[in-house]
Amino acid sequence: MSKKMFCVGLIVLLTAVFTAPAFADDTTHHGQPLSWTKPAAPVANNIPGVPSNLTATDPVGDTFGVLDPQIDITEVSVEYTATDLLVEFEFTTPITPADSGQPNALFGGFDLDLDQDPMTGIPPLADFFCPLTSGLGSEGFVDFGSVVGSTIDVVTDMSMGTGTVNFTPRGVRVTVPLSVLNGDDGMLDIVAVLGTGPEPTDCVPDGSVVTSSVSTFPIPTASEWGLALLASLLALGGVVLMRRLA
Repeated sequence: MSKKMFCVGLIVLLTAVFTAPAFADDTTHHGQPLSWTKPAAPVANNIPGVPSNLTATDPVGDTFGVLDPQIDITEVSVEYTATDLLVEFEFTTPITPADSGQPNALFGGFDLDLDQDPMTGIPPLADFFCPLTSGLGSEGFVDFGSVVGSTIDVVTDMSMGTGTVNFTPRGVRVTVPLSVLNGDDGMLDIVAVLGTGPEPTDCVPDGSVVTSSVSTFPIPTASEWGLALLASLLALGGVVLMRRLA
């Protein structure tokens, strides 16, 4: 083997070793709330007609009310279809609709940041009641206190409409037509504060937002940029060495 071929092989090997960590798939999704359960595949919510979903968990026993019962959220999931936004909550104990008149009737609601810009909209209801604020800028609100039968009110900064709601013993699912959300593009942020008629009892997520979009492109860290720069320098040095040996 000639010196030239040996140098080429060495350069290729070193470049592969040093660039692999920098450009490997990033499974942490920088900036994502710690409570996330990562979906099996990246979400493509901005593609019309492509269903997508995300799920965030909430700690058990983190309620902050003082009365009984304490409605405790365990999970919230956000899903898009071609025509609807679907939001589902699960709880540790049974719940009933607001029009049931029962002590465990669900009140409160969730705010929607339709443009995912905290500098627009108004502060969400959660930021007035929750121990930790989210910083979300709300352009819409879905009100569990408005539930009558299977109908729930959806208010945005441009219109007022309705969605449908379905209760299970320990869960609730809300379906909001995208037409009510002024044709939302399939990406939004959500924060919720829920409880009973007399008081709020739990929020999700704590001090953050549930986001329906996940970047499919990892953001390199400072160390990863350093590795990439080192690999570039090695390649440049190799080119110079090859020219001298030629």
